[in-house]
Amino acid sequence: MNVGRPKEHECDHILVVEGYSDLHFYAEFLNHLGRLRGVFIQEFKSKSEILSRATLSVYLGSRLRTKKSIGILVDADNDPAGA
Repeated sequence: MNVGRPKEHECDHILVVEGYSDLHFYAEFLNHLGRLRGVFIQEFKSKSEILSRATLSVYLGSRLRTKKSIGILVDADNDPAGA
C-alpha cells in the first residue's frame, strides 16, 4: 500500500525544513518515532528563504490560525551563531 505524502489541509501540524533531503530525513525520523501522522513537512529551497520574513509570512499566513503547531528547522552548517 502506497500511503504517499499527506495533504497539508489534512494535517494539524506543519514542519518547515530547508530542502528536499531534510524533508526525507525528518519524515523518516518522525515515522521511526511513530509521530509522522498528522504532520505536513514543507520544504523550502534554502535557509535564506526560510529566514526571509516576507517569504515565511506569505507561507504561514492563515495557517497560524488553523494549525495546532508549526515548527521551523534550519541547519547551523558552518555558522552556529549565525543560524
